[in-house]
Amino acid sequence: MYRFMLRPRWIVSHVLVLAAIVAMINLGLWQVRRLDEKKAHNRQVVAHSTQPPVSMSALPADPHEAQFRRVNVTGRFDTSKEVAVKTIRPELASDPTFHTMFLDEANISSKLVHSNVAQILDVGEEEGVLFIVF
Repeated sequence: MYRFMLRPRWIVSHVLVLAAIVAMINLGLWQVRRLDEKKAHNRQVVAHSTQPPVSMSALPADPHEAQFRRVNVTGRFDTSKEVAVKTIRPELASDPTFHTMFLDEANISSKLVHSNVAQILDVGEEEGVLFIVF
């Protein structure tokens, strides 16, 4: 009566369905973990950005703690020399893969010349933190 269950086609199809179910459950749990990481990051951004402004010299030495902090600066603002600085995230800085990808991005971006693309002014490393200045 249940001899069809012994056919290889039936067994393989059900094994594949079970594998798909396990994969979908794991992907759902991955999304929940990712959501928790995003919420923690958003809490950090809000916590740092709502603190009162400090002077540049009073910023914490740890780049992770200085992220999203408001600062007061004095002097003359020259819009003709305005730049943007891109850094590699501190938790990824020790990974050689991300280190290589960041430098490859700088190399490829430096070859792009277009009015809608920011030109790279400098690439370097300061205290173990890679940066690109646009």
